Amino acid sequence: MAKNKTEKKKPKQQDSNDSKDSKDPERSAQVNPQTGSLLFQKLPQEIRDHIWAQLFYSTRFTCGERPTGRISTVPIKPAPNGLALLRTCRRAQLEIGDSWLRHVLFCFEDIEAMLDKLSALSVDVLSKLRYMRVRGDTLMLSYPDDDVFYRLVSALKLLPGLQLDQLTVLGGHGIQVCYDSLGSLIKDGNGWKTLRTGVSSLHSPETKF
Repeated sequence: MAKNKTEKKKPKQQDSNDSKDSKDPERSAQVNPQTGSLLFQKLPQEIRDHIWAQLFYSTRFTCGERPTGRISTVPIKPAPNGLALLRTCRRAQLEIGDSWLRHVLFCFEDIEAMLDKLSALSVDVLSKLRYMRVRGDTLMLSYPDDDVFYRLVSALKLLPGLQLDQLTVLGGHGIQVCYDSLGSLIKDGNGWKTLRTGVSSLHSPETKF
């Protein structure tokens, strides 16, 4: 008797483990254990953690309007490949997680850039930042009938949860503005363990300490 040619084929079932691997980063990392990598197979976890920390200690993200003259500025954008390691190695990404936030230096050329970037973060994320540098100029907000200037200490109060190990404040256009900014930070500021300051010039904006 001839077989029925119209017999329906059973649909191919997807391996349940495959679907779980695509959603679970730990399972995804286990798919490729990096058996050929000396970094992962020969070095213990403690040494690898130290390597990740040293890598991100040398990483700096800078943004804002950098002054090049009395009224002229040039926009600065963060380096696009600062977190390339997290995007190129799944095993490294799994080990590092968000610990890089505690090591990198966040640099802001003006208070507006600082508020623009950090005010969008949750308190939980803000509390993981450890190193920040910002220029100590005031923030000017223009209203129809007047201009209002806000000092750095007032802007920082808009970022609850900051627990910096080190805050570095660069001098602005005027020495008096710099002194006033530092005085208010010492008197009323909080959210950091160590406060550092330096005076940068228009000819050398990347002052080293």
